[in-house]
Amino acid sequence: MGIEEKLEIMLREIGCESNKPFIHIKRSADEWGSIFEDEYFIPIQKELLKRDFEFTEEREQEVNETIGEVLMASDINSCDYQKDLQVSYSAFIGTKGLAVHIKDEGNGFNYNMALQHAKNFKAANKEILNWMQEDGARTFYKQLGKVDGAPGLVLLLRFAQDFHYNTKGNEVIFKFDLKK
Repeated sequence: MGIEEKLEIMLREIGCESNKPFIHIKRSADEWGSIFEDEYFIPIQKELLKRDFEFTEEREQEVNETIGEVLMASDINSCDYQKDLQVSYSAFIGTKGLAVHIKDEGNGFNYNMALQHAKNFKAANKEILNWMQEDGARTFYKQLGKVDGAPGLVLLLRFAQDFHYNTKGNEVIFKFDLKK
């Protein structure tokens, strides 16, 4: 089953009646360097709150950091610094949660190696480091930053309810279950 079919299943699971994204952004890897959460996350945050989801500050931070990290990996790692390659980001909001689809034109990464590295890190660190503490983020990247995709995978393992990469490692879908 391909990523598109898995995305359709995921959209049904979150109660999304349309395959039209709430947000869709497609830019070159170079342009992603100047995009901030105001563009890719704040509209989602506002919509989730408007729809009366239980979206605590803690859950907001988890979702925002996970999306941001996976986007950054697509921009920097998968595109191998080829700034003309495109990165596409789509977010879907349903009655039961949020799904995200990120795809880039890069060479991808060794998903299986990164996943094993991320699982080992998660097992050794029961509590994901506090992002608000300066030393927490520094330690996190010092231990994981050498393996392409591993920081994003740790966050996906911890905070997303489901995720799937394509074989090449340049496309991912993931979802966050949310309650009203």
